[in-house]
Amino acid sequence: MYESTITIWVSKKNMTAMLAPSITSTPVWRVVSIGCALALLPWTCSLAATASGTGFAITSDGYIATNFHVVQGASAVSVRDFRDNTLVARVVRTDVANDVAILKVDARFPGLPLARSSTTRRGDSVFTLGYPNVQLQGYSVKLTEGTISSITGVRDEPNNFQISVPVQPGNSGGPLFNRDGAVIGLVVAKLSATAAMKATSTLPEAVNYAVKSNYLLELIDTDINISEKIHLVTKKEKEVPLADVVARVEPSVVLILATLPDRAPGMQTANAAPPTVPNGQPAPTLAPPTPVPLPAPAIVVNSPARQKFDSAVRAEKEKRIGDAVRLYKESAEEGDASAQTRLAYLYMSGGDGLPNDDVEAARLLKLAAAQGNYAAQTNLGLFYSTGRGGLPRNDEMAVRYYKLAADQGSAQAQSNLGAMYEKGRGGLVVDEAEAARLYRLAANQNNASAQCNLGFMYSRGKGGLAKDDTEAAKLYRLSADQNYAMAQANLGYFYQVGRGGLPKDEAEAVQLYRLAATQGNALGQNNLGAMYEFGGGGVSINMEEAIRFYRLAATQGLDLAKNNLKRLGIN
Repeated sequence: MYESTITIWVSKKNMTAMLAPSITSTPVWRVVSIGCALALLPWTCSLAATASGTGFAITSDGYIATNFHVVQGASAVSVRDFRDNTLVARVVRTDVANDVAILKVDARFPGLPLARSSTTRRGDSVFTLGYPNVQLQGYSVKLTEGTISSITGVRDEPNNFQISVPVQPGNSGGPLFNRDGAVIGLVVAKLSATAAMKATSTLPEAVNYAVKSNYLLELIDTDINISEKIHLVTKKEKEVPLADVVARVEPSVVLILATLPDRAPGMQTANAAPPTVPNGQPAPTLAPPTPVPLPAPAIVVNSPARQKFDSAVRAEKEKRIGDAVRLYKESAEEGDASAQTRLAYLYMSGGDGLPNDDVEAARLLKLAAAQGNYAAQTNLGLFYSTGRGGLPRNDEMAVRYYKLAADQGSAQAQSNLGAMYEKGRGGLVVDEAEAARLYRLAANQNNASAQCNLGFMYSRGKGGLAKDDTEAAKLYRLSADQNYAMAQANLGYFYQVGRGGLPKDEAEAVQLYRLAATQGNALGQNNLGAMYEFGGGGVSINMEEAIRFYRLAATQGLDLAKNNLKRLGIN
């Protein structure tokens, strides 16, 4: 959806805050992997309706690190420790761009020592402990050894090590140790043999990858409750036998179990930030964001189609996926709108064993939308706004379906329709007052994008609203607490300058910029780069980091970041 933003303009001599509405967006995908010409396979293991991976304690009071893709989209996460205790875990910090997540459990483990990956050299001996293929290999931890093959990843990507350590499904998120038993990375992926064969006509041998520990440490730094408790080692320990090192660190390595969501039709994963797409267009919401309404009058509640739909829902909850898909298809073919919407979602996301097929999803959404299903109407509007599923890109059709869904109370449709009114898209005349009204309706339903956009309107006194920075800050906070990156960037700016009744707090600003940046938000990346360039908020001047963040933002098309690079004489 459209995101009104506050940007920071950096001059040569000083930092000058400059309010500027702009449209920025970042694609968010359901499956995280590392983008490159040769495909990488994230190394989680599927246990029917549960994905498994490995994690490790980073503090003694229950903070655990793993890969983001291990827990992405899970409805519940649990941890099984070396004593075979199963503990409920919650995700407290994520870095989507670098595939790192931090969990919290109410238990105590010995926190592993962490070392900066910058101290690691090509040829260093390394090892990992993990839980690969637990259904086949069992639930005891497994040790594999190897070396650092390269200090860069695929095509010299700087965030990863290439390692020769053998890894299998289930090793994802496991600690990569140096010979002293300090963590220098997280096992993340291996090179796809199929992709390598297509590209080079050869099979890769022992080509695996680990995220560097510096990126875990960067995420840790966003939470003082974690950062003040870790054990960061800076010098080499006296060498001892490997078996002794393994015995010391093994109790801190845990099995991660991520339960796949039940995904009842028309429901959105809790606290999931609405995805966005390039060019500022309203975003396709893969999980329909609102409860599916009652069936259209043509399908009575006790009809065979409705009974099959209800049976499909039960089958999916009971993890009988084959039965669920069969029943959804039969119900959809017999005209049940809820089944059509649910099946469309499965085709959109490639879930429950169905192929990713946007064209079939669009066909089903049209059928359900015609019956008045507002989850389908919302998503069909999103398809038209982005030209997805073989449909022509057509803002007028998008507006039509947004209006139908918004009138039935769909918060996502209200937010996106508000953006269309604010920008005068889809044949609408610019009407900021109507945009503000729609944002408020959606914000009252706790829609994060609407809260952010309404906050911006208050900050500028737009849409007939009196300028009210305090209200803007309140709305940004509500949205940021749902992990909405644009709100985090805007709230960070408010803290940086002491606006909206907030204290001037550059440290809080840096933390919020970092949260936004780690989600791939271009504005957050640019503003964090500015903090590194000029220092402040606990961040020391570091031009290398400043340029890195400017480049990340510039590659997403943010003109502000491009200008900052140009100012520094960097193409």
